[in-house]
Amino acid sequence: MSVIVDRDAAFVAGVRKIADEVAAAHADDVDREARFPREAVDALRAAGALSAQVPEEFGGGGVSVP
Repeated sequence: MSVIVDRDAAFVAGVRKIADEVAAAHADDVDREARFPREAVDALRAAGALSAQVPEEFGGGGVSVP
């Protein structure tokens, strides 16, 4: 159970880091230009966050997010 909790906590920490560093860095421009936040989505994709809740047997991360 602790392995799952550790993995899930690491996932949440990684997403928070992307929000704090990538999304925040581009937020003003995204708002000003009313554009899609491509940088943040690309960073989430690279980190595997877009498929994180997909079960591992289907190629996802198997992360449980409450």
